[in-house]
Amino acid sequence: LNAAENLFNQALKDGWNADGQPGIVYTTDWNGKPIVHDRMHWTLAEAINTSSTLYRITKNKQYATWYKEFCKYLDHSVIDHSNGSWFHQLDDKNNVLNTVWPGKSDTYHAFQSTLIPFIDPTCSIASAIYGEQLD
Repeated sequence: LNAAENLFNQALKDGWNADGQPGIVYTTDWNGKPIVHDRMHWTLAEAINTSSTLYRITKNKQYATWYKEFCKYLDHSVIDHSNGSWFHQLDDKNNVLNTVWPGKSDTYHAFQSTLIPFIDPTCSIASAIYGEQLD
């Protein structure tokens, strides 16, 4: 748990609003300096999952606050309200890019980030879908 909290907090320190715009930069160097400033949808999905899970386990309100902040950013910048799904890649100004791949080929991360915050943090996604707790 301590390692997860430290990793989450370091990622926020290094990556969130790192270049003056909302979102999490995709990569940083070992000193926390952004290298790839693009915002990738799966990075946000993992932040949503992690903040919600850390809140449910620790009850520390900072994680609930981050969860809300990530969802606000998701709604404002990442969800395609006109055509559905999520934009997969944004630039450092949160404009849509398609240099990794064109279109919206990945729904896995979007799906999991709308499920994980609402299931028991000790339960796997597969068992949650089937309504069974795996031992």
